[in-house]
This record gives sequence, C-alpha cells and structure tokens, in this order.
Amino acid sequence: MQRVAFFMHVKEGQEEEYIRRHRDVWPQVLTDLEKAGVGQMNIFMADRQLFLYMEADDYAEAAHILGALGGIHGTNHGRRQRRDLRFQKSLSCKPVRSLLLAQRRMKMTALAGQVALITGAGSGMGRATAALFAKEGAKVVVIDIDEAGGEETLAQIRAAGGEALFARADVANAADAEAMIQRAIDTYGRLDILHNNAGVVSVKFLEDMSEEEWDWLMGVNLKSIFLAIKYAVPHMKAQGGGRILNTGSTGSFIGQYMTPAYIASKGGVIQLTKSLALDYAQYKIRVNAICPGTVDTPLVRQHIENSPDPARAETIEKQLIPLKRFLQPEEIAHAALYLASNQADGVTGSALVIDGGTLAGYVD
Repeated sequence: MQRVAFFMHVKEGQEEEYIRRHRDVWPQVLTDLEKAGVGQMNIFMADRQLFLYMEADDYAEAAHILGALGGIHGTNHGRRQRRDLRFQKSLSCKPVRSLLLAQRRMKMTALAGQVALITGAGSGMGRATAALFAKEGAKVVVIDIDEAGGEETLAQIRAAGGEALFARADVANAADAEAMIQRAIDTYGRLDILHNNAGVVSVKFLEDMSEEEWDWLMGVNLKSIFLAIKYAVPHMKAQGGGRILNTGSTGSFIGQYMTPAYIASKGGVIQLTKSLALDYAQYKIRVNAICPGTVDTPLVRQHIENSPDPARAETIEKQLIPLKRFLQPEEIAHAALYLASNQADGVTGSALVIDGGTLAGYVD
C-alpha cells in the first residue's frame, strides 16, 4: 500500500462553495474509495489547495474514482516526495468545513457515505448506535415512537457534526413501517443498513398478561422486524445489497423469570434472523443479530427502581454477571458497527453475544 496525495486548487474563501457544488458526488466517491481498499484518509485545506492524503493499493484506481470531483490532480509518495513532505507539515492548517466533511481531521470512516435506519434510537443502545454510526460517516435515520427522545438523539448527532433526520414511527404499525423506510429512500436515495433495535419488556407471569399486552410486546419485539424488512429488502435488492441487524438478547437462548412473552419474542428474533440470512444471501444482504446481556439503559434503570429494594436488586443483577458490572450502551454500539461494516462481509446468520460472560456458565 502506498501513500498518495491528491490536490485541487481552490480559491481562498470558496472552500465551502466547492463542497456545496460536490456534496451530491462525495458520498459515492467515499464509498467507492472504501471498496477500492483505500486506507486512512485525511482531507485538509493548505496553501489554497484542497488536499486528500490517503493510503491506496492502486494509485490509478483511486485517481479514477476521484475524477468524479473534477479538477483533481495526484501524485504518489515516491514521485513527488517534496510535495508530500510539504503536505505533512500542513496538517495543522485550517480544514475544510462542510455538511459532509464535518470532522476537523477526517479519516476514512467505517460507514462513509452509507445510509442507516435505526429503530428505538431515542435512548439507550439505539441512541448510542445512532451516534456511533453517524461518527463513522453514515447518514442516520433516527426512528422512535418517543418524539422527545428521538429529537434529542438527532440534536446530539448534529452537534457532533453528523448528518441525520428523525421520524416518529410505531414500528409495529405497517403504515408507519413502510413510511419510515420510504422516508430514508426519499431523503437519501438508498438504504444500506437496517437496524431493528426497538424493544419492550413486560415483567408478569403468563396468566396475569392480557391478550392486548401479549400482542403489544410481540408487535414491538418481533412483528416490527418483519414489517421493516418487508419494506426495506426490495430497495436493498435493487441497489445490490445491504445489511440487516436485529436486536435479540441473552433471553434469545435461555429462559428468564417472570418474562415469558419477552423471552418468546427474543427467541423468535434469532430464528427469524437465521432464516432470512439464508433467503437473502443470494442478494448480498447480510442478516445478523446482536444479543446483549444487561445493559445500563433507562429501561433497566426503571426496572431496578421499581423493585422493593433498588440497591439490593442492582447488586443481585451484577452478581449474576461474571464481569460484575452492567454493560454500557456504547459497548453494544461497537458490536453493531462491526456487523454493519465491511469488516464483517463474511458474517451472516450469526448471533453476536455481548453479555459480560453471563451465558458462559455459573460463577459462585
């Protein structure tokens, strides 16, 4: 892999105008560069030149891809060493500011130019994943039934320089599910990643549940996955592939006290994931599940606070985990990032467990 510097003369004060003229081209350029095996990439303004400094296996292919921007010139490190050295000294110079290239020292990111829709993104694991995906270059469609929570996630992403939109949806409602997928397509033109993360729990013995409660929980935890995939897959097929992530649980594998409906729904998530992985592999659509253990989310905190002795309840919960702590939402987000990225191109039909060792066995 060789170091390569590409540059384009941009008149002083016109940097943002240049980016505005090319913002529709940049996402595809970044995606194509990633597919071409480009490694670390930085973008800077220095000496009235727009510099793109990267590591590339094939200089000619990288140059061809960047040709879509127009007016780009390049050199490999061996031929124009002086210019490269001059470029390295310019790293502290003023960077380009734009809607797409918002980070001050941008590197080629894992999800650059891709579009991700995440349900249940108004809090907890969904919010952490939405923020991480945006940081990694994705345009994120934030979905939640909680409008305030969704707007807060959106504000956090934008404050960090990411690109996102929020749409309120009841994921168990067919019309809402179809509309949220269409919103992503209408806004961004494609959908690369669908993360079915929305979920609820009910702590009751089976005989104490009403039919309405059972249907509500199954609707959010399982039916919603059916609906979202039903409306997303035709677009993924048309664009040549995609990635689907479904949130399961350690409860996808073992039972749990007083949560029969929840356990049934999460068991269904795993089997649906495996079946769909077989159906869609021929279309280059990967389908995987993430199975968290106890995560420190508002839902878990609410469950603990509603117990007769919250402090004791938390202690008992942690004692059941070999690592003796709750997982953080960001830890689950990084697992989701792996499965959504090209690093997991060979992974489909899998259930990735992140549980602090809970399923490994018992600890006295």
